[in-house]
Amino acid sequence: KRSGEAVDAVGPERALVLQYEDLKLDFDTQLQRINNFLGLPKLTDAKARAVTAECTAKSMKEKTGGRFKMIVRKGMVGDWQNYLDDERWEEFDRVFDEVLKGVDIAEPLRQYQCKEGLEEIIAAQEKS
Repeated sequence: KRSGEAVDAVGPERALVLQYEDLKLDFDTQLQRINNFLGLPKLTDAKARAVTAECTAKSMKEKTGGRFKMIVRKGMVGDWQNYLDDERWEEFDRVFDEVLKGVDIAEPLRQYQCKEGLEEIIAAQEKS
């Protein structure tokens, strides 16, 4: 149940764990992590801006002819608040805890489980 064991099994040079929420909160840092993991030369500011622009949900929806839209509704973190009431979200929390208890790769997601925990990331999304 430990993702660290999976990373160890293939080798840390072959596995990079990313969280979608972290990409939304601080894309520049995560882009640098991906770039370093791939062993690529340091990105110029212009290249980093270009990659950032190409990786927005809007850009991907436009360039894939709508196929991306079937996978991601809005490309936002916290959009669940528009679809799940408190009772359903409590059920989700219960199942999350039951199924993913002890799975270390899921632990960073806990900060986004409650409405209050989303304030920082929603504010960051609105800036981008």
